[in-house]
Amino acid sequence: EEVSLTKKEYDLLYLFLTNRGKVFSREEILGMLACSAGLLDENRPAAMDELIDAFDWKKVRTEDMRLPEDVF
Repeated sequence: EEVSLTKKEYDLLYLFLTNRGKVFSREEILGMLACSAGLLDENRPAAMDELIDAFDWKKVRTEDMRLPEDVF
């Protein structure tokens, strides 16, 4: 059965499936999501205040994404 996910849901699911058993800090998760959304140039921990200050809708990616088959 196919399930539709938002970009944020996809990013979080992919993150957790490819890093099973690892515990992430809030800043690590925010940084990964911001990088995958195009808000940061690199994958690094980021604080919410930093992301709010740098937010720009023009940077947010809008293309569809699919999970790679080998994730499951």
